[in-house]
Parts: sequence; structure tokens; C-alpha cells
Amino acid sequence: MTTWLLLHGFTGTPGSLDELCSRLMADASLKCEGDTDRAPGVNKIVREALPGHAGRGVDVTHTFENAVDDLVRRLEQLEPPIRVVGYSMGARLVLGALLRPEARRRITSATLIGAHFGLESQEARHARVTRDEAWAAMLEKFGLDAFIEAWARQDLFASQAKLPRAVQEAQAAERRKHRPNDLAMALRQLGLGRMPNYWPQLPSLDLPVLLIVGQLDAKFLGVASRAQACLPNAELVAIPGRGHNVVLEAPEHVASILRRDLT
Repeated sequence: MTTWLLLHGFTGTPGSLDELCSRLMADASLKCEGDTDRAPGVNKIVREALPGHAGRGVDVTHTFENAVDDLVRRLEQLEPPIRVVGYSMGARLVLGALLRPEARRRITSATLIGAHFGLESQEARHARVTRDEAWAAMLEKFGLDAFIEAWARQDLFASQAKLPRAVQEAQAAERRKHRPNDLAMALRQLGLGRMPNYWPQLPSLDLPVLLIVGQLDAKFLGVASRAQACLPNAELVAIPGRGHNVVLEAPEHVASILRRDLT
């Protein structure tokens, strides 16, 4: 049987994956960790909080690669074979782990949802660090509620305005579970500008990689298309009519894609 490790994105929590998990568990061979009804031999779903999220602290001296180290250690604690699924920031950390031989030999496949593979110039990284610092400073100055409202208004998430009010409110409730200082530190340490440029290493990543994006997310659709061409064993699925956070916008569609190759 396979262990599934699911990682949320920035401002998310393990609870942000509830809808996806419930739809995955429509297949009787999948159960979430802690489910007392889980029969022997059933695939187990494990959800992990990112550093700085959902009460998990973050070391002020840590770098992006240190967070990858932590993820690799977590993978070593899980029973192989392991299938990893990451969204956005979670996907970027998964990618870092995939490029570590000690983690890769425990993983059978990976799904990267709304993933970036690294900025390629020092200028681009510096600009992104400056932008993320502004967001972090805003969070510390004005508080979590103001930050959540401003974060949700970004063009990247415009398609979420069409979601039912209850879905939007549930997402906001999960985001309010964070400690502002921890979340700000996560943005400073794990933001895209702090991530290494992994593009040159993609051709060496020969395990199966599934790339999922929303078709309305033009920027990340382009990123995923380029990554598919670089990866030796990659598949790209674009979900029609959805934006960046397809885990939130289309959990049933994402679950149906993930369930195709149950092992």
C-alpha cells in the first residue's frame, strides 16, 4: 500500500485539504491518517503543516533548503512507497525534496499543483524578495485580518470570487488559524525569491511527475508547460474554468485525477 503525503500552500493549513481528502476517500482504498476505521492494507493520506503555518513555528535562521531538509526527514518517517502531492508553496518544497536522492528513492510519484520551479536571475529573485518583504511587513503592521483580505484580492485569485460564499468563508477561517509573526517569517524564508533555481535540475528527475494547473491561470499554465518539456516523465493536466488554487476551486476534479493511478 502507498502513503500519500499532502502539502498545502501559503496561508493554508492541513484543514485546507479537507474537501480534497473527503473526495479522495470516496475511493475505499484511501483513508486519512487518524481514521480509526481504516482497514489494514488501505492507502493512508497524511497531511503536513508547512513551517510557519497552523501553529508550527519557524526557525528565524532557516532557509528554503532547511525547510526542504525538514521535509526530507518527514518523508523518512513515513512508510514507503510514498506519493507526494503539493500545492503552490507546498509544491515548491516537494520539488526540492524530489531532487534529494535520499528522498527520491522513497517516492513513487509526485503531483505538483500550481508549482513554480524557481526564478532564473538574481534581479528577479531580489525583486520577489522585496515584494514578499512588503507583504510580511504589512502583515506585522496591520494584522492577520487585514492581510487575509488584501492577499485574497490579488489577480492570481480573481477566479475565487465566483465560488460559493461558504467556500470563501471557510478558506478565510483556516487562514485565521495562523500566528501573524510565524506567517510573516514563512513568507520571508520560503517565498519564491528565496527558492533556488531548480530549472537546470529538472531533466535529471526521472520519476513520474503530474503537473496540475487551472486553465485560467495563464502564468502558471505557461510555467507548467515549460516544466513538462524539461521533465523526462511528466504529464500536464489543465482544469478548465479554474484559476490558481484548483484544490479550493475544483477539489472533486483534482481528486478524480489523483485517483486514476491508485496503487
